[in-house]
Amino acid sequence: MTSREGWSVARLARESEISRSTIFRWIAEGAEAVTVASVIAIADALGDTRANAIRAAANLPVDRDPEVDLILNSDLSEEVKVRMIDRLMIRREEERQRRLADLEWMLSRGTGEAG
Repeated sequence: MTSREGWSVARLARESEISRSTIFRWIAEGAEAVTVASVIAIADALGDTRANAIRAAANLPVDRDPEVDLILNSDLSEEVKVRMIDRLMIRREEERQRRLADLEWMLSRGTGEAG
């Protein structure tokens, strides 16, 4: 947020109307306490799209993601969109863990075939 040329925590706080201490806490401790309203305020202050801000807050890749785009382009509230994206990321990680477990099982058998 503040690595953009001409931006500082003070300027971001002033233009987003979010306290400097809150922004410093996000930087130091992570963004678990960030609200949808805060994400929107930061996006508006930076002149960025709300969709990009939600992607950043959810640690989503910059590349286009059709599932995320579907959620972001819906008529749902910003809060619901964030919850849906969070659930999508959880499901993707669960699926990745299942694939890894399956691969490890196949490798342990030395057959390369799923059982």
